[in-house]
Amino acid sequence: MAFNKPHFLKGLNVTIRAGLKWKETLNPGDTILCVDTGGGVINNARVIGTEALNIKEFPGSFEYLVQFEHDPNARTLKGLKESLNKAYGPHRWGPVVTVVFFWIDDIDPNSHSGHSQKLYTESVR
Repeated sequence: MAFNKPHFLKGLNVTIRAGLKWKETLNPGDTILCVDTGGGVINNARVIGTEALNIKEFPGSFEYLVQFEHDPNARTLKGLKESLNKAYGPHRWGPVVTVVFFWIDDIDPNSHSGHSQKLYTESVR
């Protein structure tokens, strides 16, 4: 799975993708290889689950979920929409998106990606 801005949290992360592709392809327990857009390997992650949501119908749900978004710029609803516009083009995504929940056990400090030492337990306070 490619990431434009691979800035992962140790523990729970989410990525929000246009359409249903990832909802239909990933299952809990699957391992995903996280790569940057150039194909460089960043990390492995374990899929916790996926959920298809209509971004127009459940904005409150998204505001909670985006706090775990891998891209710090997309950790608000406004930032998420801007990020999706950059990734897919304006008006070329949604309203249905797939939220992919994934877990990263350890972050390689030598990885070229940014990362946060913020732990999941700290994120939910």
